[in-house]
Amino acid sequence: MTISRRALLGAGMAATAGAFGLAGCRSAGGSDESASGGSMLGVTWWGNDLRNELTAKALDAYSAGHEGVTFEPQPGEWASYWDRLATQVAGGGAPDVIQMDEAYISEYATRGALLDLGDSVDTSNFLSGMESGGVVEGITAAIPIAVSTVCFIMNPSVFEAAGVDVPDDTTWTWEEFGEIAAEVTAKSPEGTVGASTAFSNNKLLRAWLRQQGTDLFLDDGAPGYTPDLVDEYLQMVLGLQEQGALGQPTAIVEDATAALDQSLFGTGKSGVALIAANQLSALTASTGQELQLTRWPSMTGSAADRMAWYSSSSLWCVSATSENSESAIEFIDWWVNDPECAEIVLNERGTPPNVDSAAAIEPSLDETGLAVSTFLTDLAADLGPTPALPPPGAGSADAALARAISDVLFEKATTTQAAQTFVDDMASSLG
Repeated sequence: MTISRRALLGAGMAATAGAFGLAGCRSAGGSDESASGGSMLGVTWWGNDLRNELTAKALDAYSAGHEGVTFEPQPGEWASYWDRLATQVAGGGAPDVIQMDEAYISEYATRGALLDLGDSVDTSNFLSGMESGGVVEGITAAIPIAVSTVCFIMNPSVFEAAGVDVPDDTTWTWEEFGEIAAEVTAKSPEGTVGASTAFSNNKLLRAWLRQQGTDLFLDDGAPGYTPDLVDEYLQMVLGLQEQGALGQPTAIVEDATAALDQSLFGTGKSGVALIAANQLSALTASTGQELQLTRWPSMTGSAADRMAWYSSSSLWCVSATSENSESAIEFIDWWVNDPECAEIVLNERGTPPNVDSAAAIEPSLDETGLAVSTFLTDLAADLGPTPALPPPGAGSADAALARAISDVLFEKATTTQAAQTFVDDMASSLG
């Protein structure tokens, strides 16, 4: 079955829906060459300059220790990564090893694009719960390679320049967040805002929904949101913008798709932003300033009501069409279990899922690396239930939410209208 790129990108998922045939994942194994026989592995990932540098070092180290194995690195940026990957898969030219995100794994796995790894990668020493982090409908479609969490990040220098105290992130509420961010905007030079937090990121919507007693998606894959709840979320975003917490609509929309180092926060023009905790090192390098990982607010100011969660910040999977699947699996097993790799990549992507590796790298972590590790440990008191993996089609949530927020901010729709459009768009994507 030949699938065009046009059909691929028009299928509802941000980059992948409709890209694949309807067969299930192919099982690991086959007659392709093993690492000892020599092979070239295409490896693709998204990231930043620091991640690219560390990943390249890891690939070089693996090649040096495994004669005959070479790599074709294919790094990219998040904004264009999924478009490129979808095109590669649709054309039958997917890389052997693919860095995957939780938002898209179900779509790829259920469409037959990923190899079923079974028990071919050792996950026996993984942090509890992470061993099944890449399991979709009973198949091991991917292996978690890092543990992280979505959180806020603060730039104390922006607060200091505005003469505003950095808030206590263990007790602040969404109302206090808006008041503080608006004060920073009002007391800062033009172009600097209190918050550039990406409310169009579905993970922040998920965080807010969890505080309402539901979730973005429930355990059975059904939506946990309703038009009324999305309407309330959009009202909050609009209210924050109107009180000056988030800046002007054009800046909000443009910043949501900017590269990390070119974002308002990455250029030192925002006091608070939304990131994955493991991005601290990259942002510290970008801003040249001391930054602070921060809990997001709650409705009540209580840690127990914050409903945070740990997640697989990224996963490795193997293309179902790989001609070097055995070599690819051996490489993934080395990545997640060999101390050599852990010492190279440290916790740039997040804490290693292998608990021994996580402990072993502690002495090698720099100040920002230790801050990430400490933050993840301290967050334990704020954790709610671990959310289910998003269902196929869920990858369109960011695009649908961005459209809804843009329509509201530019007065193209009321919050009620935009909320219903979001729900309708997601219903179409989820099938």
